[in-house]
Amino acid sequence: MEKRSQLTLFIIIAIVLVGGVIAAIFYFNHNSNNPINNNPNNNSSDNGTVTPVKPAIYATIVSHSEDTSPRFDYLDTEAGYIAGRDALLEMANFVKDTGASWDYEPDWRFLEAAIKYEKGDVLSNTNNKNILRYLSEDLGFQIDAHSHENNGYNYADVAYLINQLGVTSSNIIGGTIVFPVEASQFERFRVHLTGDKYSYTWDPEVLWGAGTAQHVGDEQKKSGLWRPKSAADFFTHDANANLIYVGSCDNIDSLVDAIYVSKTAPTDKIYNVVIFIAEDALQDSGKFSNYEEQISKMNEYVKKGYVKWATLNEIVNVWQNEYNSAPNIFDCDSASSQPEPSVQPSSPCGDGVCQITERRLGKCPEDCG
Repeated sequence: MEKRSQLTLFIIIAIVLVGGVIAAIFYFNHNSNNPINNNPNNNSSDNGTVTPVKPAIYATIVSHSEDTSPRFDYLDTEAGYIAGRDALLEMANFVKDTGASWDYEPDWRFLEAAIKYEKGDVLSNTNNKNILRYLSEDLGFQIDAHSHENNGYNYADVAYLINQLGVTSSNIIGGTIVFPVEASQFERFRVHLTGDKYSYTWDPEVLWGAGTAQHVGDEQKKSGLWRPKSAADFFTHDANANLIYVGSCDNIDSLVDAIYVSKTAPTDKIYNVVIFIAEDALQDSGKFSNYEEQISKMNEYVKKGYVKWATLNEIVNVWQNEYNSAPNIFDCDSASSQPEPSVQPSSPCGDGVCQITERRLGKCPEDCG
């Protein structure tokens, strides 16, 4: 009987030990396959601080305020503008609290509304400053021009309106059509631009957001920076070209896996990723929460040292000073589909209005004949 009891005890102990080994193997494999949990650089110190790994992935929040109808019709009334402003301010303060970096890119419709409505009691929750100055001066966000080039406003006009609100527009073109090549607007940004509505000239130096009309088709998203040779050879780096392109990759999981886990990406190059925000979506509580979740998830990578927050111009400076302007054109699988309408006329051909893009492309003679 005593021997049988000892045998039974031995079997129980063996089962417990084997089960513990299996559980440990499962836990290790699960966590090693999760990019957020896996840190091959072991860069977390005992006091909880993080030493960023290199290459770090530079992350930026980029948002667009558009001129399209009916999505942005709320900007046409003071009540609608204030509602949109409140939602924007709520997200802006959240972003600031998380330590993230934001490139805010408005089109003319928001800017004209701001010029009209930013006064009196409206300024009470932005340190007695208009919303653009508050975003720039108090929260430290970057302000870039974005334009669909409709209703007589081109990119230079939008930069002018930003300046009228007391903020110097950056030198960044916040999105334009680049694909397919026959519809590309790229070449016209390689010289200084003169406003169509206002007597103002503007010299862009950086492009972000190369896309297709209405975001239909392959937008060939990349991570990294380079100087495109031409519209036809957009993915060929030309060190003498005068425009820098900053990639529009939006898939952080894919990048972390390629660089740090599967290690299929070069480790001596610069990488970037964006979280894109459509400003009208901030008034939708569900979409607002989704943006918060994306930013919080990005900060998990920041804590691990994989990611650094930076504005687009800050990324350009890092590329030039720390990477000697070495090009990186890294393929990026898109994490999202069609985030917002592209820089395409909001009114269809035949509406009797000759939009700038219609005139430039020569595709609507009935409006521009």
